[in-house]
Amino acid sequence: DRSNTLSNANPSPSPVKAEKADIRIAFEQLPLATFIQTVYGSMLKKNIQLDAAVAARTDLVTLRTGEPQTPAQVESIVKLLLKSYGVAVSNLGGFYRFSPDNNVSGYSPQILRGRALPSTPLQLRPIFQLVELNAVRSNSIANWLSLMYGKSVTVQTDMLTNSILLQGQSDDVHSALEAIHVLDQPMMRGRHSLRFNPRFWNANDLATKLVQILNAEGYSADSTSGTNAPILVIPVQTITAVLVFAADESILKHVSDWAENLDKPSSQVDHDKGYFTYQPRYTDAESLAKTLSMFSGLTKAPGQASNPGQIAPGPGGDNSASGSTASGSAAAGAKPGAVLDGKMVVDSATNTLIFRESSQEFSQTLPLLQQMDKPSKSVLIEVTIAEVDLSDTDQLGVEWSMPTQSVGSGLINTATLGGLGIGTGGLSVTALSKAGETRGVLNALASENHAHILSAPSLMVKNGQMASIQVGQQVPVITSQESTTGLTSSPVPNGGVLGGILQSVQYMDTGVILKVKPIIHASGQVDIDVTQEVSNAETTTTGVTASPTISTRKINTQISLMDGQTILMGGLIQTNRTKSESGVPFFRNLPVIGQLFRVDTFNDTKTDLIVMITPYVISTDQDAIAVTQAFRKRLGPWTNFTPPPGKGQLQGDQ
Repeated sequence: DRSNTLSNANPSPSPVKAEKADIRIAFEQLPLATFIQTVYGSMLKKNIQLDAAVAARTDLVTLRTGEPQTPAQVESIVKLLLKSYGVAVSNLGGFYRFSPDNNVSGYSPQILRGRALPSTPLQLRPIFQLVELNAVRSNSIANWLSLMYGKSVTVQTDMLTNSILLQGQSDDVHSALEAIHVLDQPMMRGRHSLRFNPRFWNANDLATKLVQILNAEGYSADSTSGTNAPILVIPVQTITAVLVFAADESILKHVSDWAENLDKPSSQVDHDKGYFTYQPRYTDAESLAKTLSMFSGLTKAPGQASNPGQIAPGPGGDNSASGSTASGSAAAGAKPGAVLDGKMVVDSATNTLIFRESSQEFSQTLPLLQQMDKPSKSVLIEVTIAEVDLSDTDQLGVEWSMPTQSVGSGLINTATLGGLGIGTGGLSVTALSKAGETRGVLNALASENHAHILSAPSLMVKNGQMASIQVGQQVPVITSQESTTGLTSSPVPNGGVLGGILQSVQYMDTGVILKVKPIIHASGQVDIDVTQEVSNAETTTTGVTASPTISTRKINTQISLMDGQTILMGGLIQTNRTKSESGVPFFRNLPVIGQLFRVDTFNDTKTDLIVMITPYVISTDQDAIAVTQAFRKRLGPWTNFTPPPGKGQLQGDQ
């Protein structure tokens, strides 16, 4: 009799949740019996029974799975491994019996046991490595590895999990892992791709025709995915697209040229109307449709209401309603002599334009759509708002008692334009070619306590859109009062009750308020509508004690600048006069002679509001990324108001 070793890991096995992958195996040189008890007894919670011959073996097992596995995957992997060690696994009504496998093919248990004994050097002991494949079938990888490594690496496949189990010496297994990393790649890896959306052809028909033309030219092309053709032309009918894969971009360009030449309306006169769609890539479909229909003379007069989704009435006297299909109710009101002979509908859900017209008509409309469907530019507008203190000897305006200076590589002429005949206190506007010049002067003044910066906002604005920023408070101001009788203590909306007087209160915005609206021209010129206001609430001196006085300095103008150019606006001077006296008590208040016993001091404080504006045109995604990185750098020193480098390096900042 052969004695058996019985290990009861759990008298009542718990169910295994195969869907949860939470088992990771990384065993190094573990004895065979201990390996079986650890995996089946501790990890899988199974009842196990080891045959005496298996329990007495001293073979060492090395197994690594890498990624976490489910219990079912672990059991499948370990069965493959034990088979290579000549151990059979049998499920006997809840008990897993491990006994010698006398039907092992392709393996010699005696040799394997001898190589895995503890006395064998570590580098000669076999190891096992489970590899889960990502893109290639496991049997294909197994065939390639067998050709490459022969018998030095044994490969077993698991078709269920698309994984392979490697067995061999450490160096051989590591070499096989490197080969798998190269081989387990998508067939399209390293290839270039192209998507073409035909307008007048069916995707399947166009793909078939392209393959015929390419094969006739001597190229090897196919339209069936999974083939080994160097050029794949795959139609995707659901999205009306043709995908092309090739190893060379020049081949893609060649295929694209053929597709463009083929995708034309029939040369025969086609009076039948069909349905065509156009999905804008950069613009809103509704705004594009309005522009197109206005150009075609199909829209109603401005201010005339339309049905939801209605863009352009057709010449036949009916209007198209928006929707996912081109059907809709008809209504009268078409304009005669319209350029577009058909209906145009906007599907807002998919941002798609739907046309009902002949192919010849749509072929004329399509170039105009593509020309208008361009990405919109944006403008980064940097504004610096500062107050400059003016002394008695200072000239007014933006001169700041500074002569013409050299900053960087340019000159700044800070003299007021006296030839205009407006004196030295008028509004001064100076355009500088570099933003750094202006800020250099401003920083110099701030270092001498002649200026302090009120705000330095930066706004990213889409072309033609209004943007605003406000930092301040809403101050309540009494706008009207009315004496009433029979008032109660209940609150009054938008007002209050005080001593029989009904008051209406309006909240006024104060602080730093900036509003800009840029228009970008093709030449890089930027026209900006600017409204800049600096206001604050002060104690009133007008006799209306219940409401404050709003002190306001405001600029509302239109300017035109080149990309990166800075404009400086100033001359909004505010004067505050204060009086103080000191002297001998009692005597200083005497009439006539009191002046002999006191000193009257008058202090005039003058401040000039300076506004500097610099626009930077953001044309591409790279420009936007560069601006973002520049702002990240600026978040360090909070007192550093130098402009960001923007598009790599903005003008004026060296």
